[in-house]
Amino acid sequence: MRQLTKEDSLPITILNYINLLSAILLTASLPLFMRYQRSFLYIFFVTYILEFFFQKKWQNLRTDKLKWVFIAFLVFFLLIPLYQLFESNHDYAGKIMQTRLPFLAFGLIGLFGFNKLYKLHYFAVTILVSSFLIFCYLFFYKVGVSDIFFSSSSEMEDPLSLARKTFINNHMAVNFYLNSALIFLFYLLNRKSVRKLDFCFKIAYFIIGLSVVALLLFPYEGRMGFLTAIIIISIMILYKVWKWKRFVAILLSFVVGFAAFLLIVEHPRMNQQQFENNPRLVLWNISTDMIAKKPIFGYGSSTAADIFITKCTKSPQVKATQDELLLRVIAEKNIVGAHPHNQYLQTTMEFGMIGLFLLLFFHIYPIFVVCEKRRIYVFLFLFISALQATTDVYGCGYYPLMFVMILTLLLVSEDKKKSELEQL
Repeated sequence: MRQLTKEDSLPITILNYINLLSAILLTASLPLFMRYQRSFLYIFFVTYILEFFFQKKWQNLRTDKLKWVFIAFLVFFLLIPLYQLFESNHDYAGKIMQTRLPFLAFGLIGLFGFNKLYKLHYFAVTILVSSFLIFCYLFFYKVGVSDIFFSSSSEMEDPLSLARKTFINNHMAVNFYLNSALIFLFYLLNRKSVRKLDFCFKIAYFIIGLSVVALLLFPYEGRMGFLTAIIIISIMILYKVWKWKRFVAILLSFVVGFAAFLLIVEHPRMNQQQFENNPRLVLWNISTDMIAKKPIFGYGSSTAADIFITKCTKSPQVKATQDELLLRVIAEKNIVGAHPHNQYLQTTMEFGMIGLFLLLFFHIYPIFVVCEKRRIYVFLFLFISALQATTDVYGCGYYPLMFVMILTLLLVSEDKKKSELEQL
């Protein structure tokens, strides 16, 4: 791929720096509401388009195995307008395309690459610092430590959760970002340059890591974020020990597994009643019934949304859930909330086995084609995405942009020096 050289003009270099800075600020704002991201998003894409023409990025078209990941992104998006040619319903297609535009944008960016200034550790540090600022903002500014730990509020009135929903974003978006922060902390701690840092910097990393874990493990935050955090922390511990002493790792796995089990079963939202009364089960039954009728090609995105909402409206089981939010979004035909709450079911409803294959492809294939030094981080990131997809869909909490941007950075951005990231 083409790199910046001495022949690059000053205006081009400035343009590259503006694009990098906007990407960093966009990354920092990913867990926030869209209104906080929008300006950085516009600057990032405008400067990237200018780079594309001024630096002739079409000459840098990716030809390695990673290209198939980004081609899959493009196809996943383009299936929406393609199916529209054969659908009778067009009511929801525009909204769905809007929520999945990141697949189109980063499919192209992945194929043509970032500029030379991009380094993965810039974004790793950004995500960690942003996560720490969220922790400080909620714990010390908006809520207060005493209210968090000594409040007798119920789950729905918990002060931390209310503050997070009001000022940051929904728990799915925030928890996905925080779990990504744990992975990038693991990445940074494995860099030689980080291990040579002064004691004070190491303490700073430790404090940031604790703050992220504290938010993820807080009792009233989302089950999936909590469960994912427990699993990836366990994997990271066992992975490092395995590289040191395999026999010790095998013994430790029983201890770590038992500790993780205790944490999970003691969580207030991890009980049989919570699962039995979960409205998602009703929505999953409706979506599986739809899939059974058109399993190969699906209904198309807009038609699937229309039929799903109609079935939910008429379903006595949905009404029996007495979930006010669910009933309201269904009555309003709001596809941001009226969906199966499962991306695998959503995709299969829309595009059948073709769509499901694409979804699984870009959650599995990158693990096998990324460079070996990044494989564990890509695996962990795709693991948290695959797990979250069981209870979330693209378009709920701006998750698509977060997923495709972070994955693209993991796959194609460079390290400061190739020798700095050790073979784990």
